[in-house]
Amino acid sequence: GNQPYNGGSNSVINDGTINSNGGGTILLQHAAFTNNNLIEANGASSVLNIQGVALGQGANGVLNAGAGSVIVLTGGGSITGGVEQGAGALQFDNNGNNTVTNFTINGTANLATGTQTRVNSNGGLTVNGVVNIGNNSLIDVNASETIGGSGSINFTDTNGGNSLGVNGTSALTIGSGFTVQGNTGIIGNQPYNGGSNSVINDGTINSNGGGTITVDAVTVTNGGTFQAASGSTLTVNNGYTQSGSGSKTIADGTINVGSGLTMNDGLLTGKGTVKGSVIQNGGTFNPGEDPANMNITGSYTMNSGVLQLDVASLSSFDTLTISGSAALNGGKLSLDFLNGFAPTVGQSYEFLTANSGITGGFSSSNILSNLNGYTFGFQTLNGGKNGEFTVNSFTPPPPPTPEASSMLSLLGLMGMAGAGFLKRKNQRSK
Repeated sequence: GNQPYNGGSNSVINDGTINSNGGGTILLQHAAFTNNNLIEANGASSVLNIQGVALGQGANGVLNAGAGSVIVLTGGGSITGGVEQGAGALQFDNNGNNTVTNFTINGTANLATGTQTRVNSNGGLTVNGVVNIGNNSLIDVNASETIGGSGSINFTDTNGGNSLGVNGTSALTIGSGFTVQGNTGIIGNQPYNGGSNSVINDGTINSNGGGTITVDAVTVTNGGTFQAASGSTLTVNNGYTQSGSGSKTIADGTINVGSGLTMNDGLLTGKGTVKGSVIQNGGTFNPGEDPANMNITGSYTMNSGVLQLDVASLSSFDTLTISGSAALNGGKLSLDFLNGFAPTVGQSYEFLTANSGITGGFSSSNILSNLNGYTFGFQTLNGGKNGEFTVNSFTPPPPPTPEASSMLSLLGLMGMAGAGFLKRKNQRSK
């Protein structure tokens, strides 16, 4: 582009290759650039800087960062369209005007090397590789858009300012197949921003790095997976609604649901803690899982759906502990007996504790199991604070009825035997 001492509004159109491959730095600056083919940094310590300019990429435009090299978006530059790839990295500096629009990242993008690095995303971002966010850096979504692809955004450290921000009244959609994960970060409003924004999760948000990932939006919907691994916390400040048959909430660590979790479909499971109230209007609630205990710090209301318990033995089965009340207004209790275990009539399994009491229950016809011939009952005890299911009866299944073909074969053999007997009798009478 222009030399630093020149003015003008010139442009550069690349239909060939611009390659920083000598271990130094090539600058794209002071011009409007169009890339229709290949711009790359290739080789150890090679750098290509997109410095304060607008880079538009055509349908075949590629930024390639080879192993050991870096492409840097700096000085409030922008990239529109095209693809980033390679074993190196695309790096952003801390200029608040750096912007990507309709951009695809197939390699690695780093917002974790500088401090408070900021990138504005407009018109959608596709990540099939990895974007690392650390050191209080952020991607800021300025309008309603989808971040999708088969890759991930990783919060790499414990800094609370790490963020995938959603400004104003915008809606951020996490696309199916995409994952936001890691240690500590915010998805949604920045601490200094207002607005009535929303987060729609059709992918996976997984707090799995030992810290806390916070979803901070006025409206949050989960149609994918919300997960907190053991030792990690996922906080949804204003609570959320879960819908869709494939949706999941997995609480192996701690999930704070703020004003509550409303589950209309999908699965709620895990052996950790849900902090906040849970309303089940559908789907399957499988506390514990293989068997273990789940805690709810709040209340539990079951209006419909299935409460599923895994039962491995008389002393090993799923349990649910609730600090508040449990209202069993509707739905079914499903018992999944594992590894060939079969219960005995008269046994009872105390699986539910609600410190503020249990109302409602399950009729015998609404208690199902994966074993044939059993009937079960439900009752409360200890002043209505505990609930158990009991094995009421067992009727062995009838012996199998021989198939029609087997009966015909048997009759055929009998007929042949009878004919042989008559033939021998006639021979003796002669």
